[in-house]
Amino acid sequence: MTRAPFVVDNAHTQKIRLRGLTFLLDWLEAQPGGTWQERWLASGADSAGAGWRKIPARWLQEHGLVAEWRLEALTSALLVAISADLVRPALGWLVAKATGPGSLVRHLAQTRDPDGFARLRILCDADPHVSSIANSHTLYRAAEIIAAKGGLLADVTVGDVLELLDVELDTLASVSGDAAVFYRLLRTAGVVGPDSPSTLREVRGESPRVLRRLGYLVPASARTGVSR
Repeated sequence: MTRAPFVVDNAHTQKIRLRGLTFLLDWLEAQPGGTWQERWLASGADSAGAGWRKIPARWLQEHGLVAEWRLEALTSALLVAISADLVRPALGWLVAKATGPGSLVRHLAQTRDPDGFARLRILCDADPHVSSIANSHTLYRAAEIIAAKGGLLADVTVGDVLELLDVELDTLASVSGDAAVFYRLLRTAGVVGPDSPSTLREVRGESPRVLRRLGYLVPASARTGVSR
């Protein structure tokens, strides 16, 4: 995480990022577990949703590191860790906007899958029926899935889309009505496969058993594991 593509050009910003990574890894290392993912889950931050910052803030305070810039540096460093697939926050954590939507997209587009996000962004911009809000929602939903599941946009399945939309319904007070646009753009980009149902309505109409038989539901265990 201290090498390309995670390095920024501004020397001062990079210095703060390195300090933030130190705070982040020291905090996680203090948690029980054999992997960084297990330590992230053990910290309680994942289940805390949008209030997760209070947990590392308390750790910083206990270690005499009380300063707002340290917490901000640690928070920013978590985006680097997510982009590097060191930790995978739950979809509920991501849907709760526990980190800035724009920041997550920017980090993943720069470091994890530049080509995939570039193609999706071009499709959004070229479609006159996609509003700027739907554009933003599409990119963030795509980022949420690969942040939680690992891999690239090309690895996203129909099952991933359904899972994300179900989590939105369970988590958010109101859900944006552009989910069908999100699915259509993914399919146009060739992400969910040319043989997938042509619309989200068709997907919703299929039973989980049928979707699994067609290979649209992929178990999480089939994904590449996170870093130790």
